[in-house]
Amino acid sequence: MNVMQLLEKNQQVHFQILAVFFQNGSEVSYKKLAKTLSISAPTLQKELQNLHQNLAAFHEDAALIYSENDQVQLVLPLDFSLKQFFYAYLSEAIDFQILSYLFFHRDESTTKMMLELMLSEASLFRRFKAINQLLKEFDIQLKNKKLIGDEKQIRFFYYQFFSQSYPNEELIARLNAPAINNLIRVIEKQLQTTFSQAERWKVGLWLGIMEARFDYRGSQQHEASYPLLKSLENEAMFQLLRNILGRYLSRFAVSWSDYETVYFYLFLLAEGLIRPSLDDSLQKSLFFQEIDVLRSEEHT
Repeated sequence: MNVMQLLEKNQQVHFQILAVFFQNGSEVSYKKLAKTLSISAPTLQKELQNLHQNLAAFHEDAALIYSENDQVQLVLPLDFSLKQFFYAYLSEAIDFQILSYLFFHRDESTTKMMLELMLSEASLFRRFKAINQLLKEFDIQLKNKKLIGDEKQIRFFYYQFFSQSYPNEELIARLNAPAINNLIRVIEKQLQTTFSQAERWKVGLWLGIMEARFDYRGSQQHEASYPLLKSLENEAMFQLLRNILGRYLSRFAVSWSDYETVYFYLFLLAEGLIRPSLDDSLQKSLFFQEIDVLRSEEHT
């Protein structure tokens, strides 16, 4: 998934302009920009001005400067955060707002959603249709304000959605409860490993999504993952993770299944945080087919 697709068309042009600078250096000719982006001179001029205004509004020392010989220079200070800048754009993109709203406001009515996002009913459902085109790669769809499809696919969609869009500190504030940090320490101890800061952030994000999805447990679909569950249920690492999650989730007033362990196990393997200990060649074949699919989705 490429969350850049959630941006409005003119917003996408701004990051295409930035990409040209990142690929060619801080100074690029106006002619090269127009040729590389395949847009008209008036459109390029307009979007360069808009990008300059947005850069300056985000950081007072950031700018696009016109110099001699038809050159355009990109000036970014050392403390300029490209991810924060990207998030500022995403926060204004309607498709991004819709997907975020659906995750964080599970019980709200369509009417309230329309009012908060300032969209008409026709505009909202037109956006739903566009979003569903992006969701096809995960084989899930948006219907009646809910993502419909295999739960494993929904989890990996949200993981990519959040990891590519929200700044770390924003996600920690929204998803990473203190209990999750304690769980991560238990996982490290039981697996006899130490996660790096970046790895701990990934695990915390996954577990935060897991807890948020408990509210949807009545409508979750797991059938597609049943063969994988059967192939893993006697695997030592899977059993260890199931025991860890079982003790942790027992404090919540929710029912949970072994599929939670399947999805968590797949995530840890896809991110290279653990190694499997499977012995049976048939199980290995099924299992690694699944991992290959997940890894290809992560890098799409």
